[in-house]
Amino acid sequence: MNFTLHTDMDENYPLNAHEQIESEIDRLTGVAGAFICIEPDALVGGSVFMQVSCVVKTKGLFVKKKVAEFYQLEVQMQEPNGDLYLHSTELTDKHMLKNIMCDYFEKRRLPDMRGWVRELFYENKN
Repeated sequence: MNFTLHTDMDENYPLNAHEQIESEIDRLTGVAGAFICIEPDALVGGSVFMQVSCVVKTKGLFVKKKVAEFYQLEVQMQEPNGDLYLHSTELTDKHMLKNIMCDYFEKRRLPDMRGWVRELFYENKN
C-alpha cells in the first residue's frame, strides 16, 4: 500500500517514512491553519484519509495574545453504503499525535475514535 502526504504548502509527495510525518507535525506546530493529510491508495480500516491541522486561538483587537493551541485530528471514514463520515477530536499532546499518525502509516491502524465528534460529510443517495 502506498500513501501520499498532502500539505498546506500545496505539496503532494509519496510518504516513505514516519520521520516525514514527525517533521511535518513539527513544522505546523504553532502555525494557525497549517495542515497535513495522509491519504492511502486503498482504504485503511474503512478510512479514506487522516489529517491534522494546528488551531491557534488568540484574543485582543490590536495586540494578539495566544490563549490556546491544539491539534484538530480528523479521519474520514467510508461506510459500506458509500456514505462518508468525518470523525474529529482535539489533541494537545504532540507526542500522542505523532504516535497516532505514524501507527496509521506504518501499522495501518486506526486510533480508538470513541468519544470523537462524528459528522456526515457526504451522503450516497444511490
